Amino acid sequence: MSSQQKKGYTLILSIGIIILSISNIYTYNIMNVKTRKVSTLKQRYESLQGLQNLYDSMMKYSFHSHYPKPQGIHIVSMESIEFAHSWIERDYGKYFQPYAAIYSPRSGTILQMTLFSSGGIDTKVHLTVQKGRAFFNESGIIYEPGLLESNFTCWQSPILWEEHTSETDNYTFRLPFPGWYTVSIVGPLHYWEEMRVGYNPPIYEDVEDTSVQVDFIHIWMDFRLLKNDREILFGVHKTW
Repeated sequence: MSSQQKKGYTLILSIGIIILSISNIYTYNIMNVKTRKVSTLKQRYESLQGLQNLYDSMMKYSFHSHYPKPQGIHIVSMESIEFAHSWIERDYGKYFQPYAAIYSPRSGTILQMTLFSSGGIDTKVHLTVQKGRAFFNESGIIYEPGLLESNFTCWQSPILWEEHTSETDNYTFRLPFPGWYTVSIVGPLHYWEEMRVGYNPPIYEDVEDTSVQVDFIHIWMDFRLLKNDREILFGVHKTW
């Protein structure tokens, strides 16, 4: 074999190796793209797991005259609740809602809450998570006699988690089961006769064992649900 032929074979072999390498790289890239797509689809599927139960829960109350229609229920990845009060501007914060019901589609989800304020917090804020939709009295128990100076019967859904704080910070709570929970930045909701909902707004501060009205407070809390450290979709229900 002449040196010219050897050079020709070497060139052909080199070209073959290059083509094979390019083919392998292309195949590898295609597989990577497909793997990422499958992973993305899996994450989206996981985020939707359990939402059928939310739909069933919505339909449970859709024809009940005592309950708001399910149009007030939304599927979200994050939600906020807000409270504001001013002794100078009486209508300030009038249309803010300081509580919301959330639907966890899966068990063992982590409720991640972040509290914010405008101008600091001069009083203790009572953060709570209650069982069920507290404003529907889904799981309420009657208050012990003497706790409320009223002739009306009053119920309160069980408190599963609570925190008294004046700090803007992150808070977490593990929701043990799928279903409805009520998140509030004004303490636990009370359900009165004639379908009235009450709560204790944080508009007083303790100064030398005396309750003093705060001049201004504006707080809000963002929250989301995590499963395996990933955000998932969840239902939220507000009453206005």
